[in-house]
Amino acid sequence: YQCSPALETDVDAALPSLMKVNFESPVLLSQKLIQSNGWRERRHGHIVVISSLMARGASPLNAIYASTKHALRGYFHSLGAEERHWLRVDVVLPGATDTNLWEGSLTATTSEDDDGNEQQESSSTSLHADSRSKMPVQR
Repeated sequence: YQCSPALETDVDAALPSLMKVNFESPVLLSQKLIQSNGWRERRHGHIVVISSLMARGASPLNAIYASTKHALRGYFHSLGAEERHWLRVDVVLPGATDTNLWEGSLTATTSEDDDGNEQQESSSTSLHADSRSKMPVQR
């Protein structure tokens, strides 16, 4: 998950993994299901895709993540339009949900010991209440 300004995001690092998880995998899975279950030949099928509310418009600090969700939504809307006579496609766009998802997540920090040797430490972090209060929450 990417949470940084678009021009400060390491696109080379963030884009491939997010595109693979958020776009490529659902597309390939749906194609395999359609082919292996003979949906096209039977002229009947229904796909439910979970995208994100971030697929609807601009999403500050989440440009890469949001773009992968835009791609997912666009692909499945196009697929549904192309095969509308036999394939139903529903794209669900859930928003943020008030959970403890980020509570206790680990972050790595680097520090030096007394001898000047670099040491990596993991620490538990929480999302600040100020940050959480600005997030759209669906209850």
